[in-house]
Amino acid sequence: MAAQQPVHGEALLATSTDVVETSATTQQDEEQLIERARALDSDAWSTLYERHHSKIYRYMLIQTNNATVAEDLAAEVFLRAVRSIGGFQFRGFSLAPWLYRIGHHVAIDHFRRAPRPTVEIMEMPSQRLDGDPEEALARSQDLAELQGALRQLHDEQRQVLLLRFVQGLSTHEVAESMGKSEQAVKALQYRALNGLRRLLRDNGSSS
Repeated sequence: MAAQQPVHGEALLATSTDVVETSATTQQDEEQLIERARALDSDAWSTLYERHHSKIYRYMLIQTNNATVAEDLAAEVFLRAVRSIGGFQFRGFSLAPWLYRIGHHVAIDHFRRAPRPTVEIMEMPSQRLDGDPEEALARSQDLAELQGALRQLHDEQRQVLLLRFVQGLSTHEVAESMGKSEQAVKALQYRALNGLRRLLRDNGSSS
């Protein structure tokens, strides 16, 4: 089993500059890269890897709590992407939602072979969480308690919160990643946030 490596909260959180870009210039550039990637252009894949790897790695890190395993799983995501890029249809935004969809399946396959982690990975003091969980999702000092609450949510609820508030995807991008309508994502997000609020309130009252 890979050795556990402690990772601090700032490594897990998306910043405002890390949100998937959707400008016309970026879309055009991404579309051109994808077309070259279909032809297995190594330079195009190198650029796509550099553009998206850190986000996929962080997504896997949150799922596994293990930096070494997260790196291996991120590599598996890109390997599967290379194999299946021919079936990808560009719909006017980043490759990231499609990569997250692959990542979700890679994580599921991983946890079929190994149990979900139960050990916290952040070396930081735990503190009571008050207020809105949307705000808590953006505050690194809350991550130790927050991760425990997230693990108690249903898989799709956890997925929508990670993609929306940690990875920084738009509702439209989350819908594309999860294969759902935007309305379904909004309803799922609403239920997930309510569930997270309840869990954080219960955990806070018992501490």
